[in-house]
Amino acid sequence: MVRAEVAQLVEQPIRNRQVPGSSPGLGSSVFAGLSFRVQKIPLIASLVLFSTWLLPSGLFAKGSTTRIVIEGPDLTRPIEITDRAILKNFSVWAGPGVFRRPETNPDAPSLIIDWSQGAFAEIPQSARKYQVSFYTEDQAEQPVYVVYYAVSDGLKAGAGYVYLPGKSDEWYRLNTRSLVRGVEGKWFRARNFWDGVARPLIDRARSARSRHARTALVSR
Repeated sequence: MVRAEVAQLVEQPIRNRQVPGSSPGLGSSVFAGLSFRVQKIPLIASLVLFSTWLLPSGLFAKGSTTRIVIEGPDLTRPIEITDRAILKNFSVWAGPGVFRRPETNPDAPSLIIDWSQGAFAEIPQSARKYQVSFYTEDQAEQPVYVVYYAVSDGLKAGAGYVYLPGKSDEWYRLNTRSLVRGVEGKWFRARNFWDGVARPLIDRARSARSRHARTALVSR
């Protein structure tokens, strides 16, 4: 009986000892480490997908502006700007919130905003407000960014204003999914170039609406 117990004690270490050059057993630390690494692969893939979902889409979708749509209560129908020669001047992916090289000017114009003049606490009460939506090559069917453009008949040419929707505004979530600028909820001066493009279009559209309204009134 004693010999049998001794034999078992001797046999157990011999079975567990690895023979040089032989393959490790399934329960060895080598396969355990491999199993751990295999289990980590789905976890890493999931983290990558999750981080992609969390990051603003603007970091992945940086297509050129293909269309700008202006809408307002005094316009019969939306105004669409599709001329590529004009649109190339109004990139969504520039200005505050965009990663850039240190030598790049942070006040460089983007969208329809002149960032160099800073934010304005208020604008003239008489200003008419229009919604301006930006479409890009990556998302042709829905806007990637929306701002508000304000002009007034009493303001001189080149004195329009632009508002970036804040947290309580309708388009805030859409905009910040594309790009978080850190200056949302503020008014800025519009770029002179944008004023030169948009105001004549708006004025013509308003004049056409007025003529249509007068014609309809006379025909009654």
